[in-house]
Amino acid sequence: MGQRRIALIAAGLAFVAFLLVAPFAQIQFVEVWAFLPIYESAFVTLSLIIVSLLLFQFRMVRSWGLLILAGGFLFSAAMACVHALSFPGLFAPAGLLGAGSQSTAWIYFLWHGGFALFVALYAPLRDCPCHVSMPTALVLTLVSVLAVVVALTLLTTLGHDYLPAIMTGHRDNPAKVIVALGTWAMSLLALGLLFRLHNRTHLDLWLMVLLGIWIFDSAVSAVLNHARFDLGWYLGRAFGLLGEAIALIVLLMENNTLYLHLASLRAQENRRSAEQLEEGEKRFKAMFEQAAMGLALVSPEGRWLRVNRKLCEIVGYDAEELISLDFQAITHPDDLDTDIESVRQMLAGEIQTYTLEKRYIHKQGHTVWINLTVALVTKPDGEPDYFVSVVEDITQRYRTEIALRKSEQRFRTYVEESPLGIFVVDSDGRFGDVNPAAEAMLGWSLDEICARHLSDVVSAEDLSRVQEDFAILTGPAGRISGEYRFVAASGAVVWVSLAAVRIAATRFAAFGQDITARKTIEDELERYRKGLEQLVAERTADLESAESRVRLILESTPDGIYGVDTKGRITFVNPGVSALLGWRPEQLIGRTSLEMLHHSYPDGTPFAKETCPLLETLHTGIVYRSDDEFFWTANGRVIPVSLSTHPMVRDGHIVGAVVSFSDISVRKAADAAREAALAEAERLANLRREFLANMSHEIRTPLSAILGLAQIGARDCAEAAGREKFTRILDAGHGLKQVVDDILDFSKIESGKMTVEAIPMEIGAVVDRTVDMLALRAWDKGLRVEVREAPDIPLRCQGDPSRLNQVLINLLSNAIKFTRTGGTVTLGVATTPNQLVLSISDTGIGISAEAAGRLFRPFEQADGSTTRRFGGTGLGLSISRNLVDLMGGAITLDSTVGEGSTFTVAVPLIGADPAPPWPQVSVALRGLTDFETDQALRSLPSGRVMSAADLSSDRNVALVLIDREALADPAQAAAIRARLDRGQQVAVLVQPGETGPVAAIPPGAVVIERPFRPRHLRRLLIEHSLRPDAAAETATRLSGLRVLGAEDNEVNRLVLDDMLQIEGASFICFENGRLALDHLLQVGAGAFDLVLTDVQMPELDGYGLAQEISRFAPGLRVIGLTAHAMDEERVRCLAAGMVDRVVKPISPEALVSTILRHVPHVNKTASG
Repeated sequence: MGQRRIALIAAGLAFVAFLLVAPFAQIQFVEVWAFLPIYESAFVTLSLIIVSLLLFQFRMVRSWGLLILAGGFLFSAAMACVHALSFPGLFAPAGLLGAGSQSTAWIYFLWHGGFALFVALYAPLRDCPCHVSMPTALVLTLVSVLAVVVALTLLTTLGHDYLPAIMTGHRDNPAKVIVALGTWAMSLLALGLLFRLHNRTHLDLWLMVLLGIWIFDSAVSAVLNHARFDLGWYLGRAFGLLGEAIALIVLLMENNTLYLHLASLRAQENRRSAEQLEEGEKRFKAMFEQAAMGLALVSPEGRWLRVNRKLCEIVGYDAEELISLDFQAITHPDDLDTDIESVRQMLAGEIQTYTLEKRYIHKQGHTVWINLTVALVTKPDGEPDYFVSVVEDITQRYRTEIALRKSEQRFRTYVEESPLGIFVVDSDGRFGDVNPAAEAMLGWSLDEICARHLSDVVSAEDLSRVQEDFAILTGPAGRISGEYRFVAASGAVVWVSLAAVRIAATRFAAFGQDITARKTIEDELERYRKGLEQLVAERTADLESAESRVRLILESTPDGIYGVDTKGRITFVNPGVSALLGWRPEQLIGRTSLEMLHHSYPDGTPFAKETCPLLETLHTGIVYRSDDEFFWTANGRVIPVSLSTHPMVRDGHIVGAVVSFSDISVRKAADAAREAALAEAERLANLRREFLANMSHEIRTPLSAILGLAQIGARDCAEAAGREKFTRILDAGHGLKQVVDDILDFSKIESGKMTVEAIPMEIGAVVDRTVDMLALRAWDKGLRVEVREAPDIPLRCQGDPSRLNQVLINLLSNAIKFTRTGGTVTLGVATTPNQLVLSISDTGIGISAEAAGRLFRPFEQADGSTTRRFGGTGLGLSISRNLVDLMGGAITLDSTVGEGSTFTVAVPLIGADPAPPWPQVSVALRGLTDFETDQALRSLPSGRVMSAADLSSDRNVALVLIDREALADPAQAAAIRARLDRGQQVAVLVQPGETGPVAAIPPGAVVIERPFRPRHLRRLLIEHSLRPDAAAETATRLSGLRVLGAEDNEVNRLVLDDMLQIEGASFICFENGRLALDHLLQVGAGAFDLVLTDVQMPELDGYGLAQEISRFAPGLRVIGLTAHAMDEERVRCLAAGMVDRVVKPISPEALVSTILRHVPHVNKTASG
């Protein structure tokens, strides 16, 4: 309701009050006194309205001053009512209070003075804040004012007889003057306080005016109030109403302004609150989305309401996908019950929050470990609203903790197994822990040692030194070492070599070794040294007495000894000089050694004085020794001597020299004979090398033809019996080749010329070459060959693939040779942090410990009967060990007679490149053995291997691997063909070298030979391009290649032509280098991509052909074909301009791989 409307209502109520009160007056309206009720009603109404307005203002501006001022106007209204009720003749002759005019006057003056007192209190308390509530303020004001009014009323009515008479007499009545001055003084005080206020309001200004009116009213009443109808009475009433009306108007204006100001402040506050709310929402959203941990709002039913980016990263889903799920869908089944139980307890009010470590299932299928903290947000009525979930990815921490536990376990194992005694000591000298070696060293148990102080176990002799060193250990150095005596449980003294180091602020670790035995020996040596010194002292006297005997000894020695002075003149000679040279002492003494003994060289050339070693010793003091000197004898003959010159020094100065020599004629003759023998041995060694090279050439040349024809026969023969015969020929030929290779390698090892390379090698390729070469032989013998490859073997590393392949072939050949039919041969491949470990295990005859000790010696086998029963040169293991030693590795043997053997080769793992990861696709297996299935499960990612129960319906499988035998089932064969028709991958697992019609392999299927290696599946999945079969793959490796050949052996030409034609190359071959060169000149170098040439041919050999081609066609590559397997031959081929050489007998794989390595434009197929 507006303030103006309130004022109008108040005025109306005042008029109504006057009409209601007037009839009760004891005078008539015509009299002047009739106006008193109108004045009093109007005054009281205005005062009460002002009180209401002041209280409204107090509600907005809580101030003690406003509350006191409202009390003042309420006091004024109440006193006005009391004044009217006490006025004589208005309602009763003596007033309703019955006190008479005397009390009425006192009420009037107390009214005026009391109001001034309220204003005086208002002024200093205007700006003092008031924190009481509105109801309390109203009650406090009303009670206080009414108490004051009642007190003053009682004072004036009941005690009027004791009050001075101020309503009688003239204006100079002393009592009236004193009372009037009191009211004026109170009003002036209030006026002064208002005047001193800063920032005065309109209300303050009009209160000053109102006080002036009150002063005037009081003055007029005091001075002129001697008659009832005096002019002063009317003026006082008029000014009183005027002052009240002005105060009302001012309050209305101020309240209106205050309301507008507060409304503006509220609008600004609301606007600020809205902006702060919006800014807070933005900050919350930014914090929510950019938090370093996963955040989510989840409904009580478990559905995601809101998720942030980090949570999406943790579980692999985007926000839309995740919100369409509930938390149960991605929780690991093993953790779901625990999580749901915690949710139930929270919804039931049993817990407020919960935290647990659980697993989520990532979108890609792997497990993610998280730390989950959940809190519940409730609605105002207490019902659950949503959960706040904080998700921290702890997968790496979890793995790190597992690795740490393993590391701690390993460390504990090292400590427990360490031969050194390990003591952990606190800074106060108390033992905290010891290992078993320390217990054994001191003879106390762990509990007994830990119950003792360091001073309890240290010998008294060393205790002070230990305390000093312990102080150093606790200082900045933090490290000590020394040898100390400890007291064992038995009381015996134990010498310990101890090294200690600080491992924490107040903890130290000491590593000790029992050196009691060594100390015992040292003590014995010390006693021996002291005894020896005593013996030396005793012998000194004997030496002095024996000085005379020295000369006797000097004269008795067979060597020649003579002395010279600083000029080189001979001063003494012993009899040995005369005996060896024939000079008498008097002939030499006084003459120079250069003049008499070595004046010229044996050929008569004069000996230069500047080169004389004796004079060099005299000048520099350097000892000279030589076995190549000579002396002239008295009869003019020259003899070779072993010469030694030593300076003679006295008081730091050279005073001469002593020369000793001996005749070495016999030794020189022996040296000459030995040199001749060495030259002869070298000649014989060269002859042997040449013989071996020629033998290798003469064997390899026909062997190359034999093996080549046997390969053609085995491939082209339709009858199984015929293929078997050719296969036997191939095995025999390869056996002969291995014998030749072993002899050559052993020759290199003996001469120290065997070397190994350090080049990038593919580990899988080395294993495949070994297995592919020998798997058929093992299969024919009825053996099972298994390859166990660790899933984490690298793709490649640095090494010598050829030599490592040679070692593996030797070991695997032996395993096959010495294993009976039905046995198992296993090739294992694994790695340690620093080594590549390959093992060959068999279930063969085994090797005794005695035989194993000599097994790696050349030409030796387990026993003589082994050579007769199984064959072999006895060089394979010796060569293998030497090759492994050259690689920086080691080969070991573990064998049990009758159970089998395991050879382990460990070589350094350098420059390892990790294998590519498995594609995240599924593979189906059909018809594989349990071992093969287990290998697949170990190698492929978890959940990616399944059984191919229904090959026709499962389209989600990227690759199907099926045993060839399973294709005999028409339904399986039809399902495989259907997959191939849809362009899906199929691989068929066959036995080594299997060519029989067990079941037709559908076109487009990849053929994989046993033994099964899961690595081949990874290659097929990564390549995304399938080969029809192994035969088709190899048949086109040289497709389009144009080859020119030169070979003088007709059979070898036939074999080469067959090898190249079947690989898709075109081949023209001539019987010597001259014919090949003429043809090349005739058709031009561009007609061919490659030249294959034999090295030894008539007319023009391979070296000459390569040199000619290098001159006129340097871009045309030449590869030599040679039966010489020595490294020198390869160097000679490269020097002639060839890019490589292939050693006979030539295998198709070696030939094709060499060509593919050097002809860049031929399409290459990855080899696994």
